[in-house]
Amino acid sequence: MELILIVGVALGFWWVWDRRRHPVRSCRRCGGSGKRRSAWNGAAYGACSRCGGKGETKR
Repeated sequence: MELILIVGVALGFWWVWDRRRHPVRSCRRCGGSGKRRSAWNGAAYGACSRCGGKGETKR
């Protein structure tokens, strides 16, 4: 039982450390490109509404 608790605490610390080390990730909606295809015209591109055209979002 103690082993499970120790592993759980270690994983929790690792998760927090990883979030501080890498605070941004590529946008899931546009795939990191910052552009999205238009809904009406498939050949037109526009800025991604989730990331604002930057291609990355906070975790």
